[in-house]
Formats: sequence, C-alpha cells, structure tokens
Amino acid sequence: MSIIIAPTINHNGSDADDLLAGLERAVVAAQDLRNALRAITPHGRDYPGREEACSIARDVHFERITSITALESDLLQIAADIIVQRG
Repeated sequence: MSIIIAPTINHNGSDADDLLAGLERAVVAAQDLRNALRAITPHGRDYPGREEACSIARDVHFERITSITALESDLLQIAADIIVQRG
C-alpha cells in the first residue's frame, strides 16, 4: 500500500508493547471492516436492469477490500519490525 517506516524502539520513545497493542487493535478493526464489506458485496438483484452499474459497483467494492487488505499488511509489517527490534 505504501512505504513502510517502522518506529525505532528506544528508551525515550513509545513502549514497544503499547505500539504493538495499538497495531493489533488496528489490524482487528481492518479485519472487521473487511468482513463487514464482504457482507454487503453488490449483487445483481440489487441492480435490476442495470448490469453494467452492478459490474462497476462490484469492481469498486473489491478495490476497497483490496485497499483494506493492503493496509492490514502494512500494519502487520510494522508490527513485525517492532518485534524484531524488541528482540
């Protein structure tokens, strides 16, 4: 999704455990959002006589889900970097 720049864990900075807890909450929120979006995937029955509109709505919908998955991946990478630093 974007460039990953993890924080540097140090004595004057945020506690690694606090950062990891926040990242965990964010990952769970991303997973919940992705699941909620999957539950409302556009379906042809909601676009009667508008097949092209349904197709476009589905494409955009799945792009959103892909973006959320990329965000989750970024957050997990940051968490992994913090874990490596923490040792």
